[in-house]
Amino acid sequence: MYALCESNSKDFSNSLNFKEIKSIFGWIVETSSLEYSVSVQKSILKDIFVEKNNILNFDLDYDNSFLGGKDFHKMNNYKFIIIDGYIESIGEIHHLLDQANRTKIPHVIFCFGMSEEVSHVIKYNNTQSKLEVMPVIIKFDENTINVLNDIAVLHKDNIVSSKTGETISQAVRRELPVGKEIIFHKSGFKIKPVANDIDLIAHRNFLSKRINEATHKESKNLIIKRLKRFTCKSVKIHIPNKIYQNNDFMRELDYMLRFIKNSNKSFKVVNFNKRKYFIPSKLPEYVRQKSVSIRKIYSQIETMVTYDRY
Repeated sequence: MYALCESNSKDFSNSLNFKEIKSIFGWIVETSSLEYSVSVQKSILKDIFVEKNNILNFDLDYDNSFLGGKDFHKMNNYKFIIIDGYIESIGEIHHLLDQANRTKIPHVIFCFGMSEEVSHVIKYNNTQSKLEVMPVIIKFDENTINVLNDIAVLHKDNIVSSKTGETISQAVRRELPVGKEIIFHKSGFKIKPVANDIDLIAHRNFLSKRINEATHKESKNLIIKRLKRFTCKSVKIHIPNKIYQNNDFMRELDYMLRFIKNSNKSFKVVNFNKRKYFIPSKLPEYVRQKSVSIRKIYSQIETMVTYDRY
């Protein structure tokens, strides 16, 4: 039996006929994980192109006026703070604005609201290029009540809340953590996670458990929406139309993707037509049981037909 590891991956790769599929397999194993969804698309390009997306998308209602008329705005290596509350005065975030001005490091403020005074000061200083601060003011309702928790998980950080006894002015004075990449657009924003795959999988498992335990349909649907945000990591394989029409190539590509999909299971090696095929170890027993079941059904049909004759 086989379970996916470096040596078994090499054995499987050597069993493939097409060098292009071997390359795709090696790239996926080295750069991705089981949490990535993989899709295959036709392409007008001449060569095979593999696209990886590891940025999670938050499509939700937030104040996009800080974009200043732009369609999108991107920040890398930004400092951030996640506030479960409302920013009433400049004094509460004065230290953050001062740091942003002196260091020229981009800052992101996740919160549920701020006063017109605070909003005006940030917009004015952004326009004057004195600083680069992007507030993410999320509309507070039943659809967004847990958004800050999900954002905190992605950033591997905590939420500033009065419940913990920490004020906003105290929180902004500490050394703020750093995010990797965030892209703002008019209908939401995209975040490249700071958290590793293990942390993200653990959070998805937590949400899945909540879905199974939910008794109300509306609550269940809200958690499902949250889970979808954590399952949009993807790998797209763009196949030129000429190659896409090659049945042998597409059949082996499908075989390779099925192997990856089941790579957390054990495998058996089967020799057929002078080739090695890797199949899930439980498959032969499943086929045997299915065969027995089908033979039993045919036997019953034959008995019924024989009985009807008499």
